[in-house]
Amino acid sequence: MLENMKNRRTIRKYTTQDIPDALLNELLEVAARASNTGNMQLYSVVITRDKANKEKLAPAHFNQQMITTAPVVLTFCADANRFVKWAEQRKAVAGFDNFQTFIASTIDAMLFAQSFCTAAEEKGLGICY
Repeated sequence: MLENMKNRRTIRKYTTQDIPDALLNELLEVAARASNTGNMQLYSVVITRDKANKEKLAPAHFNQQMITTAPVVLTFCADANRFVKWAEQRKAVAGFDNFQTFIASTIDAMLFAQSFCTAAEEKGLGICY
């Protein structure tokens, strides 16, 4: 694994070969085991395979060409909403409407994304943030 990490590089041109759901789910499962803030998982992942939807999503990815040509695009989002809803269902106040929550959510999303990318590269997939 260390050799892979030492030799990693960003990939911006992809084949049209699809990523099987089973592999994608395995990578998501591995990434979900990343450390995060208080086990709150303050992130969401949007998976996009449809070409038309990738074109709509491209501006959020700085219109990079690989967004529309990659077989699958994952958008990692800082997202405290799920935890807020969880707290509300338990009649608790999450108190997640502040800058600290934004930072924690951003860190959680980054940790998840990096874990996903490391696992994807271990499986021979190319990635680009």
